Amino acid sequence: MIKLNSNNIITKKKKAVISSLVPLGDKGVIGERDDMFNPQVTDRAEKYKHIQRYKYAAKRCRGKILDLGCGTGYGTKILYDKKNTVYGIDVSQKAINYAKKNYPGPKYVCGSAEKLPFQNDFFDAITALEIIEHVQDTEKALSEMHRVLKKEGDIFISTPNPRHFARVIKHLFFGKPYPEKVGPNIYHVKEFYYNEFLELLKKKKFKIKFAYGQTLTILSKKMVNLLIKLPFVYIIYILVGYYLPKYASTIIFRIKK
Repeated sequence: MIKLNSNNIITKKKKAVISSLVPLGDKGVIGERDDMFNPQVTDRAEKYKHIQRYKYAAKRCRGKILDLGCGTGYGTKILYDKKNTVYGIDVSQKAINYAKKNYPGPKYVCGSAEKLPFQNDFFDAITALEIIEHVQDTEKALSEMHRVLKKEGDIFISTPNPRHFARVIKHLFFGKPYPEKVGPNIYHVKEFYYNEFLELLKKKKFKIKFAYGQTLTILSKKMVNLLIKLPFVYIIYILVGYYLPKYASTIIFRIKK
């Protein structure tokens, strides 16, 4: 794994090595499509969050599954290893090529979330983890998911929440306005507050089955990285997200058609 220096400055040589290992985003940002089984720049806490979302979905869905925005394919493989028929789709051909090479088994397709190349009622379940904030037309993407999903099929969908716990505290006690994004990710077109996204899902005729939150941001990343090494302590941190998803920095919804 390539280590960044204290200022997170990546030399041209390191950038070349990283981009040869994992595909860059189309704007050249290092780590935008990192491989969480072999991360090049992602820290322990973010790696844990990404993998945990897929494991949560993998325990709860069976059959023919679409992994929307599959990236490098590590999550697609998690779903596939549970004896499912899995299709991974991503807008990046480089990411698809990487997934085919490193995580064979699933069927990988290059395509757009706003125009899925599948027939109606094709999938038993869909995972759309950290992808909805990237699409240009959110409602179109949700309509396409609804179209290709079988009746009573599940969707596991996650999105960053700019109105998380730390931001609420800053707003209430220090008058800080709520930002539009959790962080400076240039690939995110639109990030949704909890209630905002909930209403959008209902508008698209989805039934909300469950929601939980990841990583309440009252703790620093260093603290999270430490707690991950102490599973009996970290479970408390996880449970808080289950009971207070509205204020988590990442929210995962399980919804039904």
